[in-house]
Amino acid sequence: MSLTNPKSAFAFLSRGALIQEFKIAGHNVVQSFPDANFYKTHNDAYLGETIGRTTNRVKGATLQNLNGQSYKLAVNDGDYPNSLHGGLRGWGKQDFEGPKPVNRNGREGVQFRYLSRDGEEGYPGTVECLVCYFHVNPGMSTTEGTVITLGTDQYLELDQCQIPTGRIITFPSIPQPGKSFTLGATEPAIDDCFVMDTTAPQTCRLDTRSLPLRHLATISHPDTGLSLEIQSTEPAFQLYTGDGLCIPEAETDEGIKIPSRGKRMERDVQTKERKRGRREEMKRKREQEGDDAASKRQRSDEDEKGGNTVDDDFSYGAAEHVATTGPGEIPFYGLLDEEEQEYFKCADTMLELNQFSDAEQRDLFLANIYQEANGKELKIANSQSCSRLMERLILMSTPEQLKALFEKFSGHFLILAQHRFASHCCETLFLQTAPIVSDESLASGKANPGSETKGSNTAEKLLLDASKEFENNLGYLMTDAFASHTIRVLLVVLSGRPLVDAQTMSLLQSKKKENIKVVSRERPLPGVDSMERNVPDSFHGALDRMMKGIVAGLDTTSLRALACHPIANPLLQLVLDLDFRQSGKSKARDTTSLFRKLLPDDPPEEGTDSASFFSGTLYDTIGSRLLEVLVTNSPGKTFKVLYHTLFRNRLHSLAKNETASYVLVKALERLNKEDLQEAVAELCPQIQILVDRSRTSVIKCLVGRCQVRGIDLQPLAAALGEAYGSKPQEKLKKMLRLDAVEDENLSNERRKQTDNQDATKAHASLLAQSMLEVPGPLRELLTEGILALEKRDLLLMAKDRSGTRVLQKSLTCGGDTAKYRRMIMPRLITLTLDLVTDPVGSHVVDACWQGSEGLSFLREKVAERLVQHETSLRDSVPGRAVWRNWKMDLYKTRLTDWMREAKGRTHGTKTGIQLARERFATRTQQQVSHGKEGTRHRKTTSFRTGANAIVAAGQG
Repeated sequence: MSLTNPKSAFAFLSRGALIQEFKIAGHNVVQSFPDANFYKTHNDAYLGETIGRTTNRVKGATLQNLNGQSYKLAVNDGDYPNSLHGGLRGWGKQDFEGPKPVNRNGREGVQFRYLSRDGEEGYPGTVECLVCYFHVNPGMSTTEGTVITLGTDQYLELDQCQIPTGRIITFPSIPQPGKSFTLGATEPAIDDCFVMDTTAPQTCRLDTRSLPLRHLATISHPDTGLSLEIQSTEPAFQLYTGDGLCIPEAETDEGIKIPSRGKRMERDVQTKERKRGRREEMKRKREQEGDDAASKRQRSDEDEKGGNTVDDDFSYGAAEHVATTGPGEIPFYGLLDEEEQEYFKCADTMLELNQFSDAEQRDLFLANIYQEANGKELKIANSQSCSRLMERLILMSTPEQLKALFEKFSGHFLILAQHRFASHCCETLFLQTAPIVSDESLASGKANPGSETKGSNTAEKLLLDASKEFENNLGYLMTDAFASHTIRVLLVVLSGRPLVDAQTMSLLQSKKKENIKVVSRERPLPGVDSMERNVPDSFHGALDRMMKGIVAGLDTTSLRALACHPIANPLLQLVLDLDFRQSGKSKARDTTSLFRKLLPDDPPEEGTDSASFFSGTLYDTIGSRLLEVLVTNSPGKTFKVLYHTLFRNRLHSLAKNETASYVLVKALERLNKEDLQEAVAELCPQIQILVDRSRTSVIKCLVGRCQVRGIDLQPLAAALGEAYGSKPQEKLKKMLRLDAVEDENLSNERRKQTDNQDATKAHASLLAQSMLEVPGPLRELLTEGILALEKRDLLLMAKDRSGTRVLQKSLTCGGDTAKYRRMIMPRLITLTLDLVTDPVGSHVVDACWQGSEGLSFLREKVAERLVQHETSLRDSVPGRAVWRNWKMDLYKTRLTDWMREAKGRTHGTKTGIQLARERFATRTQQQVSHGKEGTRHRKTTSFRTGANAIVAAGQG
C-alpha cells in the first residue's frame, strides 16, 4: 500500500509492518528491497522491520524473575549467548494484518495489527501489537561524509556479550553535546546506547508517552540537503552506523539488480557475512579501558608485514589491535545463478526426503548432482541456501568421491573456515575423512602407516596439507566466530580422539548447529566412532605444530584474557586436554605449555598470582569451563595444593554458586576417601540451601563418589529427605518439579519447549537417576515416592520429558527391586493405552519389558493390552515402535516361542523355525557335497581318457 502527497511518498509491507519506500524529492531514503520476497531471503539486517517483542539484546536469552519465574528465549546473537530483536522469528519476520488506512486528528496514516500468542519465541502471555505510521523517521546510511549532532556524549558501557553493565561513561571521539561531527565512509563505527537521562534507573518511567519530546540527534547530508531530526520521550536511544550490514548483491525475477549493502566495511561480500568485524574489535578495546595486554591476539605473518591498519587520527583503538583480524584480501568465489540455486535446493530436498525406490536409484541421482556441481563446489559451500546440500553430499559420499571433494577445497581452507556457511562444510569434510585414514592404513597392511610415502591423494596427505594452511594463522583464527570451530574439529581428527562421544561433541558443535541427517550407504559398526582411533605418526607432528602455534607468542596475561573469551575458551579447553592426552602429566613441567603459562607458580599456593587468577576465574561463566579441564588434568601434587588452598575452606560457598559449583564438582571427583568424608560432613548441613538453589549437580557428585569410595550414604539420604519434604509423593514431586508442567491447557509444542529449556529439571532428573543406582535409603526415597503417586500424577510423570527417565530407571536399575516392580507394574499396565501412543510415555512401556523380568505373568498382561489396541498402535509412530520392541508379531504368530522368551528360557533352546532352517541347511549341504563328488569324478575320468589318447597317438 502507498500513501502519497506532493512532497513525499510512502510504501508499506505487511511483513514486519515495515516501510518499504520513503521518497523525498524522488529519492528513496530508507534501506529496502524492491521485491517483497527478498525480505524473506535477504533481510538478515532487519531493514525496516518492526522489532519485537523486545528490541536489542536480552542477556543470556533469559527473562529473569518475570511473574515469579524465568523464561528461556531463543539464542540468535551470533557469537554471544543472547536473544536479539525478539528471537529467531520476531515480529519483524511475521505477517501483520494491514495496512489499514486511518485518520487521527486530521492526520492521514496507516495501521498494522499482529497478535503474538503465548509461548511465541519463548515469551509468556498473549500480546496485541498495533503499529501506526503518521510521521516517518527513516533510517539512513551513507558512503560519504555526513554531519551528525548528538544530544549527549554519555553511553552505556557494554560487557563481553554486548550487554550494558549499568555503568554510564563518556563516549570516545565524539564531541560534547550539541557539537557536530562527521560520519565518514568507514569511521567512526557506532552501535551503542546513548543515555539522555542519567538519573537513577528506579526513577525512570516505563511508560513515557506523557512526557515532553526532547531532541536526540540531527543528521544531515551537506550535498543532498537531506536532514533527519530525531525526538523522543525515552531516556536513551541506540545509534547504529551499519557496519555489520552484510547484504549480498542479488537480482529480482524482473531482472532488477539489487546492489550489495554494507559499504562502510572495508571487506567484500564474503567478509561481510562474518559476525565479527572491526566494529566489535574496537568495542572490545574500549571496554577494557587501556588494558592493552589483556586481549592482544597473536598476529599472523602477513599482518606483521603490514596488512590492515587504522587511521592514526582515529582514537577508537590502536592499529596493532585491529591489524590481526584477518589474512588480508579475501577472494570472491562467485554466486550461483537463479537456475542453479533452484536445482541444488530441489536436490537437497529430495536427498533429505530419501524417497528413492532403492540404493541404486539414489546413487545415480547423486552422480548427477556431482556432475552438475563440478566446478561449482566452492560457490555451493558459500551459498546460504545451498551449503546444506554440500554438507549432505559430503555425508553421503564414497571415499573416492570424498577425496575428490577434498581436493576441490584444498588451498582454500583458510578462507572457507572463516565463512559463515562454508565453515560447516569444512568441519563435516574433516570428520568424514578421518575414518578413511584408518581404512587406508588397514588396507595397506602397514604397522606404521605414516612411516612411508603414500600416493598424492591419500586421506592422510589431504588432512596434513589442510593443517599446513592454518599453521601460520592460528593467532587470529582462535577468536574467529566460525574458524575456531573448524580448528577444533581438525585438532580432534589429528589427535585420534573419539569423534562422537559427548565430551568431544560439546567442544566441536554449538547448540545452534543444524543437525543434517542422511541415509548412509553403509551403517558403521556400533561404537566405532566412540572409540580411540589409530592415527599415523605424521598426525602427531601436525597436531603438535598446531597446538604450539596457538600458544606461541602469547604470554600469561594474554592467555588468561582469552580464557574468558567466549570463542577462544573452547579451543583452549581442547588444547589443554590434548596436551595431557599426548604427553601425560609431564606436560605440566614444560614452561612453554598452556598449563604452565596459565599457572606459572609451582605449586600455586595461596598469595601467588596463579592462585589469584584461579580464584577469580571460578566465578566467570566462561573461564570456569577452562578451570574444569585444569582441575581434571592437573598433576596430583598441583591438584592437592589447589584443593587445600582454594576449595577446602570454601566448600559451602562454592557449592551454592551457580558457576563455581561446576568446578567444585570436578574437584570432588578427584578426592581420596578421607577428604571426601570431610567434604560430605561439611556439605550435608547445606543440603537444604543447595536444594532450594537447584545446585543438584553437587549433590549428584557426592552420591556417586560416596558409592565408589564406600562411604556411608545415610547422612546424605537423611538430609535430602528433610530438604524435599515430609510425605514421599511430595518429595518426589518437588525434586522433579512435576507441578511445573501440570497445566493441561499447554499445547504439546509449548510443553516440549518448556521442558527442553528448563535445565533445572534436567539436572534434578540426573540426580534422581543417580540415587536409583545406589541400593539403600536413597533408592527407597524415590521408589516410595513413585508408589505413593496418584494415578494422574503417575501419568504426568510418565509423560514428562525429565520425569519419565526417572520412572524408566526405577524399572531397569537392577538389584533387589523385585518387590517394587511387582507393585508398580500393575499400575503402569492400567495406563498402557494412555502411554503407548505418546512420544514420551511410550518409552515407559518399552522399559516395562525389562521391568517385568522374572514376572512373566505381568508381561502377558501387557501383551494382552497391546493386542487389544493393535489398530491404534499401528496408526502411530510410537505405537509401532512399542509393537516392535515387545515382539508382538511373534506373540500373534508363534505364542509358544514368545512365551519362552517372556519367561527367559531362550538360552540354549531353539525355536521350531530355527530347527526347520537347520534341517533345510543340512539337506542342502548334503546335496551340494554329492554334486561336487560327481563332478570331480567326471573331470578325473575325462582327464585320464584324454591322457591315454595322447599316449596312444604318440606310440602310433
